[in-house]
Amino acid sequence: MNGRALTDSPETGKMTFTESGRGSMPSDKMKRICLDAAMAISLLMLISLRFLPKIFHELLGIVMLALTVCHIFLNRAWFSSLVKGAWSRRRFFPAATNVLLLLVMMTTFVTGLCVSNAILHGWFEMNVAKSLLIHRLHDSLPYYALILSGLHLGFHWRGIWMRFIHSRDIDIESRRYKIFCSGAVMLLLFAGIFNSFAIHLGDHLMLKHMFGIFKRDVPMIVPLLQTASVFGLYTIIGSEAANRL
Repeated sequence: MNGRALTDSPETGKMTFTESGRGSMPSDKMKRICLDAAMAISLLMLISLRFLPKIFHELLGIVMLALTVCHIFLNRAWFSSLVKGAWSRRRFFPAATNVLLLLVMMTTFVTGLCVSNAILHGWFEMNVAKSLLIHRLHDSLPYYALILSGLHLGFHWRGIWMRFIHSRDIDIESRRYKIFCSGAVMLLLFAGIFNSFAIHLGDHLMLKHMFGIFKRDVPMIVPLLQTASVFGLYTIIGSEAANRL
């Protein structure tokens, strides 16, 4: 059975329908989705599991760096598309979010290299490795990345979700589907707002150094879910913003 699938246009920022057969997603799309999912999970773990040994945090940071480089390489055509086509609000805000996210991620990686006390211990001068500003930047910037990553996903969420719906032949007009989506959104909004206060998101964004945000005596899944709910909150915000642009 043939159907229609949503595709993104990097020049206009708009989504268009193209003819496509029903079934699983194309392999290249699936690879990109798996890569993006791995990046999101790595970011959540880097933020949530800081009480684990430093070597684990730094190794995971290296994995995150490798995934980011792969993501940039796979989407390198986006950079050349910036000088093509007309610019509108629908195109500007996602592009600005992407650029800010890239700058935040690169700064986080650089500051992480500077303050490393496991893998790269002793590579940098003491006044750099012990700099309070660098430490605070490295502690706080991942929370900016969390917000920007959520917005980034939200701007593309409709296309991703519609491809999934198309591949599974789900009836989006059914009452069950609408109840499920509404309930999931409401639950994620409540959890995201509540956990934004629980993890002191505002204090992190203001570069305040926080201690004991995630307790050691709770299962690791708890801080992961807390951080994931905040990520989901900004994904919803990004998706709603994309619908209104």
